[in-house]
Formats: sequence, C-alpha cells, structure tokens
Amino acid sequence: MESSRRRAALDRLVAAVEGGAEKIDAGFPDQWPRIFSALLCARRYAKAFELAEAALRRTGAPKAPEAFLWPWSFKIHRGVAEKGFCREELVRIDGAAADGGFPHWFAYCRGVLLDYLGEKTEALDAFRGARKLPGALYGWMEQHSVRIHSDLEQFPQAVAVGQTILEHAPGHWWVRCRTAEAQLACGLIDQALAQFSRAEELSSVRAKPEVVTWHGEVLLWKGDYLRAIEKFDRAEILGGRTFLNGWRGAAYLKLGDLGRAFADLTAAVELDPKDREARVWRGEAHRLLGRPAQALRDSTHADAGWWGLFNSGLIRKSGGDEAGQADDVAAIPPHVTGFLCGILDLPAPRKMTAAQRERLLVEGLRLARGIRRSENYVVKHIWRHLLKERAPDAKI
Repeated sequence: MESSRRRAALDRLVAAVEGGAEKIDAGFPDQWPRIFSALLCARRYAKAFELAEAALRRTGAPKAPEAFLWPWSFKIHRGVAEKGFCREELVRIDGAAADGGFPHWFAYCRGVLLDYLGEKTEALDAFRGARKLPGALYGWMEQHSVRIHSDLEQFPQAVAVGQTILEHAPGHWWVRCRTAEAQLACGLIDQALAQFSRAEELSSVRAKPEVVTWHGEVLLWKGDYLRAIEKFDRAEILGGRTFLNGWRGAAYLKLGDLGRAFADLTAAVELDPKDREARVWRGEAHRLLGRPAQALRDSTHADAGWWGLFNSGLIRKSGGDEAGQADDVAAIPPHVTGFLCGILDLPAPRKMTAAQRERLLVEGLRLARGIRRSENYVVKHIWRHLLKERAPDAKI
C-alpha cells in the first residue's frame, strides 16, 4: 500500500512538469524542489535538470541547502539512502550523461552519490567542475566540498570554498555553519563564532531553529554552558527538536544541575535511541547520580561509541574491576589517549597504574568540556584549539 501511494505521489509530481518546466503554476518557488526530486527518482534526468535551470533563472541560486544536499527524496523513493541505490544510480547517471546535455548537473549528482558512498576524493573532483561556471548561479554546487574537505582534515581548503560560496549566497546557512566549523579546526575561534551569529541573522524562519541549535553546540564544546543553554532554549521556542535535548542536558550536567540534565538526556534518548552523544551523556549522568548499573548500561550500549569508555572505566574501577578498567582505557583511540597523556604527563596506557588510568579518565572528561563527538575533525583539531581558550562560565 505504501509503495503504491509513493508511486502515485511521484506520478502526480512528474505530471506537474509534463508541459515544460516553464509552465509550473504560481506555487513554483515552493514546489519545484519536490518535483525535481520526483523526476530524479523517476530517472527523468533531462527533465529534472531542465526544471532546475528554469528555477535558477527565476529564483536565483538556492539560499538554503534543503533542495540539493540530497536531491533524491526518501519521501518519494524508499531506498534512496541505501548504498545499493547509490551505486546503481551512479551507473544510471553515467549512462544518461553519455547522451549529452546538462554536464554540470550530472557531475553534481555524481558527487553527491560518491560522497555518500565514502569516495571523498572522487566526489571533490566532481564538484570542482562548478568553478568553471558563473558563481552567482552555480557556486553553491560546491557546498558538499566544504564538509568533505573537513572530513579529509583539509580545513583551509574547506574555509576557502565556503567563503567563495558565501560571496554569492550569504544566506546559505548550512555552508556558513560548516565553514565556521572548519575555522574552529584552524583555530580561528572568534571568526567561527562570528559566522554562527551571522548565520542566525540571515537564516530563514524555517532554518533558524537548526542554526541556533548548531550555534549552541559550539558554545557547549567551548565550555560556555550558560550561553549554550540560552541558545537551546531559544531554539526550542522556535520549534527546534533535533539534538536539542541531548546538548542542553549536557550543558546542565557540566553545570552540576543533574536533575535537569537527566530529564533532558532521557528525553533525547527516547526521541532518538541512536543518539550517540545523548546516550554517552546520560551514562555520565547516571554515574554522577550514583547509579552504576544504569550508567554501565548506557556507557557500553552499542550506540555509545568510545566516549562511553571513559565512564565505563570509572564505573568498573569503583566496583573493583581494575582489569576491566584497563581494557576500557586500551580501547579508547590511541590519538585520544596519546593527546591526554601528553597534557597530563602520564605514561602510555599499557604502563599505567590503576590510579593513573583513573586520572586519565577523570581528567579526560573534564578537559573534553562539552565535547562527546567522535569525528576526527572535532577531536583531533577543534578540541585542541578550544583547550587554549578559557571558558568564561564553565566548570570544565
């Protein structure tokens, strides 16, 4: 039944442009991204790209990422987020591109698919073709490159691409926030925070809750917990939900308000059981509230990731399981333990005493401030730069 409904919706959207992209009714500015996506899902590539060109001529470059960050809508085609679909679609795209016409659009779609499949360098090559086109209309086509460069730890390149896009599309909040994160990874903290403030000013009503929440996350990383909570509260008033409870709960935990922290973190886990950060933070809240069994359950959950090992190691030690604590410390990524050992003047984990391992775990959580993200660009770069900054309102 669901499949037939999806097919019927796709057929209706495709029919909307059968008479030519220029004949779309007055609802065009709001409706064309869905129609564009439906045409792609129907493999009507030439018609989709004809529509996209008409949209650019009529409305200019997109001011927000929603239409193109992922052109194939899962609301129309169930399998679009699956890797099998992506590989099959790459073959179809390449075959259709051989017929000629719209090379920049085919390249963009290839880049999106390659990015999703983890083929980052190849994706960058696809997106670079947009540099040969007029930036005012097509510069946004490199938007994925900002994040991909960061994924590859090429932060100056990420900043350069982001700033070029923003020259033509200053209201493109997603690119502005991604550029700000790359600036953080370069140690340009004041510039990054200014970018987030600017993104808030320029974002649409629809996008503002996400932008404000994103800004709050960075303040959480920085250890500015009171201001972070202000951002999360504002985002909630604006209608935001995604990640908001987890990050606000983290800020409350760092400020010592464990009651509010636990309430927010539990709400976050119930909203999204796969929210890794909320799971880790709730494990920490359980531990601080004297609930070792619950703390261990959250900290060792499959979705907790390696940050949970800091809590589980402390819980095992308190229960007399020094061997378990040693195993947890050994499982923390070496670039993290190596970084902390350098700061704390500790020996390598395999040479540590139980007391030294406990110090590594306690101080690691303290020095991490509000960071429980595991991506390399956050842990290996942003964290190091933020540690050089003093948090004004924080108990780090």
